[in-house]
Amino acid sequence: MAFSLFVFSSLASSITSYLSTEPFNYDFKLLSIAVSLSYSYGLGLPVALWLALRYLGVSDWSLIEAIAVFGYGQFVWIPISLLCVIPVPLFRWALVGVGFGLSGYFLVVNIYPILQNAEAKAARFLVVVICILHAALALTLKIAFFSYYIIEPIGGADPILGSPASTPSPARL
Repeated sequence: MAFSLFVFSSLASSITSYLSTEPFNYDFKLLSIAVSLSYSYGLGLPVALWLALRYLGVSDWSLIEAIAVFGYGQFVWIPISLLCVIPVPLFRWALVGVGFGLSGYFLVVNIYPILQNAEAKAARFLVVVICILHAALALTLKIAFFSYYIIEPIGGADPILGSPASTPSPARL
């Protein structure tokens, strides 16, 4: 996932540079952000959840299963990172919403049966924490990686970020 996030955001920036005849500077900070984000969410969160479940006395889930569930849950972001090259801000938000929903549903279907064995209050707390972290992941992906524009945005400005200042005007294309 980290590689595809970096490749597709760099590809879109490169195309923007080509179309606007402005020099393209690689932003390798995005690579380190992508690696940190995907590994901390894909390895750190499952390990923390597994440890919390062990503390609560739930031993039905192995660490490998936890990491696999979160890894498979992130797969949906790969095609979304490709589709977010389309310069329609509302479409991109819809794609991020679909990705959030699909991967969230996958996580709930696979984690909830395990959480049923834990104390009800602690299980609800873990579900809320996972949902908040999952929403934070989706929002971070949208802002950090899916906010580039190859051409002038179609359909108005991005609801949160607004129109980027570095977007080439149609006259320059």
